[in-house]
Amino acid sequence: MKKFKNYMTNLRKGYLANLTNVMQNEKMSAKEQKSFLNCMCRNTGDGMLGSHIDGKGICLSCGPLSCWPIPISTKKSGVLKCLNQIARERYSGDQAIFKEFHKLDEETYKKMHQLIEESNSKVVEDRVKKIYELIKTMDQDYEKKAFKAANIFNLAKEFMSQKDKKEIKSILIPRLRNIAHLRMSKRGDIKGAIEAIKTAQTLDEKNDALQRDLAQYKKWLEPWKRVVNEYIPDIKKDIDRGELKKASQKFRDIATKTSNGTYPPTSDPRWLNLSKFIDKKKIEISKKTQDTIKNIDDLVQKSDPKSALKLIDDFPKSWENYSDMVESKRESVVDRISNATSQEKAGDTSQENGDIYQALSHYKKSQELQKNRSVKKKYDELKDRIAKAQKQLQKGRRLWRDGELQQAIGEVTQAQKLVTNNKAINKTLKAMHIQKKMMDETLKKADRLIEYKKLDQARDTLRKAKRINSKYPPYVETIERLNGVKKSKKKHQEKLATKTKTTKIDLGIKPSSLVGRWSFGRSVHYGKSVDEHLCDLTLTSELVEGVGYKIKSCHPNESYWILEGERLLFVAQDKTVTTKFIQVEPDYWEGAYIGNIHSNEKIMHYLKRLKSIDKSHTDKADNASINKSKLPQVDTKMVVKSSKDTIQNISKPISVYNGTDGLSLTKSTFEPKEKITLSFKASPNYPKKSWIGMFKADLPHDGMSANNNKELAYYYIEKLSNGTFEFVAPTKEGDYDFRMFESSNGLEVVMVKFKVRELTLDRDKKSKNYKK
Repeated sequence: MKKFKNYMTNLRKGYLANLTNVMQNEKMSAKEQKSFLNCMCRNTGDGMLGSHIDGKGICLSCGPLSCWPIPISTKKSGVLKCLNQIARERYSGDQAIFKEFHKLDEETYKKMHQLIEESNSKVVEDRVKKIYELIKTMDQDYEKKAFKAANIFNLAKEFMSQKDKKEIKSILIPRLRNIAHLRMSKRGDIKGAIEAIKTAQTLDEKNDALQRDLAQYKKWLEPWKRVVNEYIPDIKKDIDRGELKKASQKFRDIATKTSNGTYPPTSDPRWLNLSKFIDKKKIEISKKTQDTIKNIDDLVQKSDPKSALKLIDDFPKSWENYSDMVESKRESVVDRISNATSQEKAGDTSQENGDIYQALSHYKKSQELQKNRSVKKKYDELKDRIAKAQKQLQKGRRLWRDGELQQAIGEVTQAQKLVTNNKAINKTLKAMHIQKKMMDETLKKADRLIEYKKLDQARDTLRKAKRINSKYPPYVETIERLNGVKKSKKKHQEKLATKTKTTKIDLGIKPSSLVGRWSFGRSVHYGKSVDEHLCDLTLTSELVEGVGYKIKSCHPNESYWILEGERLLFVAQDKTVTTKFIQVEPDYWEGAYIGNIHSNEKIMHYLKRLKSIDKSHTDKADNASINKSKLPQVDTKMVVKSSKDTIQNISKPISVYNGTDGLSLTKSTFEPKEKITLSFKASPNYPKKSWIGMFKADLPHDGMSANNNKELAYYYIEKLSNGTFEFVAPTKEGDYDFRMFESSNGLEVVMVKFKVRELTLDRDKKSKNYKK
């Protein structure tokens, strides 16, 4: 190469010297001379980037990678072309110079041509050697050296021998074709492949194979450009969005067109990498889907379905099958949220209804399904209420043990208000109320016994109360009262013991002190303590000779009274003594009933003063005398509470008739819950649903529609013309009636009245004087 440069420099000096002389003779300016030389150099060079004269006056031809010196062409057409260019650059006055150059003498041209031929022959030898050197070392920088060898060949082929041309072409053309194929198939570089084929065509323009390759590459250029510029970016977008199914289908469509020749059979990495991108994205999406599903399950497990639902909503819907996998979790999550809300509402309803424990259970289930601050707050409030109720329950129990029953009931009642359905609280409160009721009833009974001076019975009763609750304040008060009465009675007995015993009527007690109204009843019946009021009676001062003083009483067994020493005797109408009383206190007497009774029917009567003494009769009673030998005997005793209801009135039957209709009762007065037999008569033409009902007497008689559903009991007549129905008397005393209704017109056709009164009857059914 160095020799070639030296040679070219010497040649340039000789050739350019002659040319310079010619140009100077033709009076060319330095600028015109430079322009002329550049024109000659450009006409000679065929580098891709053109040719030019460098600063040293060497003609250089340039390609994409380098520039190299070349011999100037000797073609006359090139010289004339450059002269024409100079001529066009000159002014109109310089046309003569152009003509002189045009008439360049043959001798000068031949000399220039000979010099150039000698120079070119040496250059070609060097070029051929260079080409072979590049071919031998083409394993490295394959494409670069192939193109460089082709460019050198094109510069020197005009001066090469046919043998060199043929040999170099046979080597370079297949290699350039191979480069084109590699560029197309490996990189998808169709444009680069076309460039390689065109370079190969510069070596052999008439090669058919190159023409077919060029045509095929040009055919693939635009479609593949669309694939690269449009389809591949579009597929990448689908991949980025997770639409792998769509991206895979587009990829397969391109692959199909590649196999049928629509697109080149390329291994373009931009194309082949799509498959890798799809697989990689598929793995990435699959992992993210699995992670999302796991996170959803974890959130549901942690009772946070709302966050799980947000993960489902945020999961890309474009991820096709993977999105369906995540979406399949939505229903269960939504159901969990819905169930949590339902449990919360159920808890609110239970709390409104007072069912605290049920509400607590609902709130707990709601929290297990879904954590919620408001539900947790409600749950904690209920827990606090229950804890507070438990504290009050414990406090109430302590007070109960200490005998503070009333305060204990107050504490437990407050606990019950906090928690209404707590079994322990309710059971404790119920037990407290039962105990209080038992204590109150027992103490009330003890108070009555103390009042009637039955101190031993009162003491026994209080022993029962002591076993129940000895610290109950009313119990302590009753004990103190009993002790006081016992002391008072003891003093009274001591006082009586000092008096002289006598059988005279006026000894110690005067009859006048007993005249007046008294409460008469039983204190013992069948050996058991009772407090049974029989009636109010009046001890009068009206004396019946040979019997005693009259008694305004409710029964013949208590018709007369006499005072025998310190004993008060009741006498029946048949002059038989029935009861002997002894004075317990000034206004309280007690004695045994000695009439005709069963052996096991032990009866004790009491008298308790009701009104003050009637002074108008005291003298008569005090001065009266009684013949006791003539006292009557009686063996029957009946006591009726109401003095208005005589035995005759109670037992009297009653009937009411209205033409063909009638109602009949066996008597007019019944005891509560006593069986009532009602006889009836009715027209057989009455409808089947005509009926008889029991009503309160104060209910207006406004027909069936006004009385319907207000009856106490009823029977349908069922088209019977007569018959009997059995009813049970109401428990409440009062006036009642039976009414018959005809259902066709709703009219009341007949009515009979009756009364309910509480009666106490003691009868000796074995007595021959007993009458039903």
